[in-house]
Order: sequence, then C-alpha cells, then structure tokens
Amino acid sequence: MKKIISTCLVLLSLASTAQHEELSQKLEAFAADHSEDYEKKTLNLDDPEIGDIEETNFTFSERYMLKSKERVMSNLDREIYARYYINAYAYYDEAERDYAMQYWLQNFIEGQSVRPGRDIRTYDYATPTIVIINETSIIVLNYECALYDRDSFREWRNKMLNYFGDPNSVIIEIKCGGPLEWTKNPPDRRDRRWR
Repeated sequence: MKKIISTCLVLLSLASTAQHEELSQKLEAFAADHSEDYEKKTLNLDDPEIGDIEETNFTFSERYMLKSKERVMSNLDREIYARYYINAYAYYDEAERDYAMQYWLQNFIEGQSVRPGRDIRTYDYATPTIVIINETSIIVLNYECALYDRDSFREWRNKMLNYFGDPNSVIIEIKCGGPLEWTKNPPDRRDRRWR
C-alpha cells in the first residue's frame, strides 16, 4: 500500500513539474526572442507593485525585467532605458489558481478591489499592465506610464498572447491611469468562483 501511495505522489509531482517546466521554457523563449533589443535582468529587482499575488500559494514563480540596451524617447521627451517587468506564477491546479485570483482581486494593483468581469473606467496610479490568466498560471507584464502609447501596448499584448495565451485565456488590460478592461474571455459577473 505504501508503494502505491508513494508512486501516486511521485507521478503527481512529475505532472506538476512538467507544467511548470513548460511555463519556464515559454518565459525563457520570450526573453530570448527580445534579446536583440533588451537585456534580461533577474537580480536586485524591486518587489512588483501588482497587489497581493505574491502572497498566494503558488508552486512556481519567476520574475525578470527586460531592459532596453539603448535609451528610448519617453512620453515626457526624455531619453530613458525602457524597463518591462514580467512576473509569472504557476499553481498546482485550477482550484488553487481560483483561490489565488479570489485573494488577489481583493487587493489588486494599487490596493484597489476589483470585481471579476467588471471594467473600471479610471484606475488611479495604475501603470500599463497586461495580465494573462490560464488554467494553472498567471502571467503579468507591466511597465511605467512614461513608455505608454496605444500601439506599443497592443504590440506587447499580442506578444504576450503568442507566448502565454491559449483560446481559454482570460485577459485583463490596464492602461496608464485606467481603464481596467477584461478584454478576452471575461468571467461571468454572477460567477462566485473568484469572489
């Protein structure tokens, strides 16, 4: 009996590791495909200002920054290094991901509470953010408002969808100062799963 239980635990562990390995490979490929213009940084990163997701029960997480190799012109007519922050969190199963979303939405970005499926017109102090929610993972890309323009935001959204999205992915988009929009597969507002 002990052999059967230990074998089952090993198999479950291997399945979980395989899921996280796939996410890790996608994250590496995403960084590698941008290596011509951006340098991947993993050390001495500030804690992301993306709410309480860091306090959820994830089984795997990875965080890095893509920093431009050359200065770019910001919206404020200054030359700055562009910095894009990628945070990825993987969960054991869909139920754990649901618990994480429920907890995170209560204290979302900038401490604001967000209701599943409901857009918010103005979102004070929010920075451009793209959130992709999959069956067992959550991937967040955010950057500072000085780099925001509509075309580049769409470009980053499409890149994120190509690497991390699937037909069932839920997408949250936040522009500089708002709005927050559930743009793909928004959850039903009456669904209590993430409340």
